[in-house]
Amino acid sequence: LGLGFFYSPLMMLVVLMSPAWFLLLFDSGEDKALSVCVGAGTLGGTMFFLSHYFLNPLPIETALGLVQQTPSWLYSLMGAAMGATMYYIIPLMGIESVFLRNQAHKKSLEDMQKRLIEDWGDEVRG
Repeated sequence: LGLGFFYSPLMMLVVLMSPAWFLLLFDSGEDKALSVCVGAGTLGGTMFFLSHYFLNPLPIETALGLVQQTPSWLYSLMGAAMGATMYYIIPLMGIESVFLRNQAHKKSLEDMQKRLIEDWGDEVRG
């Protein structure tokens, strides 16, 4: 009885998560971070339709109808795109913030060196 209740949403999950399954097969990274990000985004997009099914448990034909609708694929693929964006953009943001912080620190060190040279003369330049 329980398997009959979970068969339809499981089928919907497997089908709508196909971008993540496909990427998992071809992700060459050791940690599979790209697959995890895309899978999380795809799951987020798929949950709208799974929650719709769980709120109104309907027969398998309705689940198949939900899978065939354009919005279900659109949400799933938008989630995959958001996951891929997070994978590629967040590390760049971290690198950029470290770079800017280092540039500011370098400028403060150069200003301090100039003040020391003004106070103590050229002998401190080393």
